[in-house]
Amino acid sequence: MSATKRATYHLFASICQGLFGLISITLVIPALSNKELGYVAALETLTYFFANVAGLNLDRAASRFYFNREDSQYRWDVFSTLNTVAFLSIILSVLLVLVLRGAVVCIFPDVPFWPLVTLALARVSLEIAGRIEQSYLIASGQSKRYALGIILSGATNVGLSVVLVTIYKYGVIGFLAAQLSAALLLLIYLFIASMQNRGSGKFDLRILSSALSYAWPFIPTLIVAWVLSYYDRVLINRFLGIEKLGIYALATMMASPFLLVSGAVTKTILPTFYSVYGTVEGTTVTDYRLEFSRAVIHIFGCTALFALTVGSVLLEILLGSRVEQAMVYFGFIVVIYWVNSVVFLPSELLMLAKATKLNMMVSILLAILSLILNYWLIQQIGIIGAIVSGLTAAIVGFIAHLYVACRFMPMRFSNGAYIYVLLVLLATATITVWFKDWQSKFILLLIGGVIFSRGTLNGIKFLRRHG
Repeated sequence: MSATKRATYHLFASICQGLFGLISITLVIPALSNKELGYVAALETLTYFFANVAGLNLDRAASRFYFNREDSQYRWDVFSTLNTVAFLSIILSVLLVLVLRGAVVCIFPDVPFWPLVTLALARVSLEIAGRIEQSYLIASGQSKRYALGIILSGATNVGLSVVLVTIYKYGVIGFLAAQLSAALLLLIYLFIASMQNRGSGKFDLRILSSALSYAWPFIPTLIVAWVLSYYDRVLINRFLGIEKLGIYALATMMASPFLLVSGAVTKTILPTFYSVYGTVEGTTVTDYRLEFSRAVIHIFGCTALFALTVGSVLLEILLGSRVEQAMVYFGFIVVIYWVNSVVFLPSELLMLAKATKLNMMVSILLAILSLILNYWLIQQIGIIGAIVSGLTAAIVGFIAHLYVACRFMPMRFSNGAYIYVLLVLLATATITVWFKDWQSKFILLLIGGVIFSRGTLNGIKFLRRHG
């Protein structure tokens, strides 16, 4: 499958996910109280940590080892081996959580372990089990089937959520039950779609050893990412209460469509990244590297601009006064997500250079910085403290990763374009807090569109040439 078709399917699936997210925010979230939204945020925090530990990052190893050989049997052995280990890891991890549930309750004491935590645990276990099969569909060029599965799962989640939460008023229990059902449907679909194109393989200890050696350095980094992205929720719950956590969670949910789209774009341009940075040194390649960085910066920046302007207007129309408190934080969360999207460039380069330990050290230092800032600022200025801490840690993290990455390879990153786009997005987020009418946001969209137009168009052309 060509890069253009692959990108189209991934982008279409992400757009659908974004639409499903908007439907969920519009129809389901208003039916949940701030306290119930706080439950949802707390459970996401717990399940994300569980997924990083229990999943062992084997889905990434599966994608990597798929391309080791042009041998169908070897590839079947890879996925059979990693699936077996993933299932065993999930079972052991669930048992461990059940044994140590007292420690889990201490993290979020307001969230009932039965049935809320157990429902969320079951859902994330199914999602982990399906990750390796998703990796197979993507790696084997079956992006169409992958996209179809994601869309069916998302539609099921939204449909059941509307029925159980909005119509039957089951609250957060109905919301979690809908997520669990969607995860089960996706897992069944992924296994059927994969096995129709893959023969049976055998368990191979050599493959397992190589895969674990490749995957384990990512796990501490992912745990650190959990600290950077989710530990502020623990502190908000502790210092401000579960309802304030619900307001903060609503702001992050409103920004989530941008995160979904940027994640899909990252997946589709990874092959271009490896073609640009994985070749021999040369003048032409170096020029490509600079152009590639500009493409990433502007494409993500243009997407963030739409979220800050068009996205915020749509949310206000659909949700009305419910978003007033959350909208203060929404724009800056989008900017944080933009910074975190672009950081994949130096971070992935460190992985390519096999500097995983150094990358891990940088991430650990950033996690410590984030912990200190969050602990201090949330107590002082509330939710704004979490925003300031998140943005500071994201920017410092990008600078640190970029500095370290440039010591390994001539990255030729466009610092000017990065600062330029960041300042425009920060200004847009700040202005939208004070000028909330749609006319002002439309003007901001026009101004930002003019500013970003050349870089975005050049970026799209570059990806089409080298994708």
